[in-house]
Amino acid sequence: MKAYQIYNKHDFKVEIPPEIFEISSLRGAITIVFDWLIIIAILVVMCHFLNVFTFLFGLFFLGSRQHALAILGHEAAHGCLLKNKKLNDTIANLICCKPLLFDLNGYRKHHYKHHKFTNTDKDPDIIIQKDWGIFFNATKPTDHLIEMVCPAPLKKEPPSVKMVYIG
Repeated sequence: MKAYQIYNKHDFKVEIPPEIFEISSLRGAITIVFDWLIIIAILVVMCHFLNVFTFLFGLFFLGSRQHALAILGHEAAHGCLLKNKKLNDTIANLICCKPLLFDLNGYRKHHYKHHKFTNTDKDPDIIIQKDWGIFFNATKPTDHLIEMVCPAPLKKEPPSVKMVYIG
């Protein structure tokens, strides 16, 4: 098996094993269940031990799990959460996206425009990047921080990509 190469600021090669690019429905399902179990546990702790400390603790960790669900929605938008596309879209939409008040298909349309026009004036995320002070010093739209869109399904090896240093 051939490992893929990613380059950083100093062109230091990092070997990535090819199995990283394989979609695993089991891994996706376990991740979803794990995140929801943590959310339920946090809510139980918050309700059972109601005080300022547990409230602040709960808010912090619930936010982290909401972010985790949003990331799973992102993976699903690329078709990388579950192998079966219909299950990928349905489960991700109902269990990851809708609880966060967004729709997978709407996000997918927006996000694909971002990938198509990365770091150009047509990039829908460019305003967010500028507002947050994050701007990639890219020379062309394909020089994304890590432009590794998960192939669904993996039929050939992805091209080597360059990482763009943010600094």
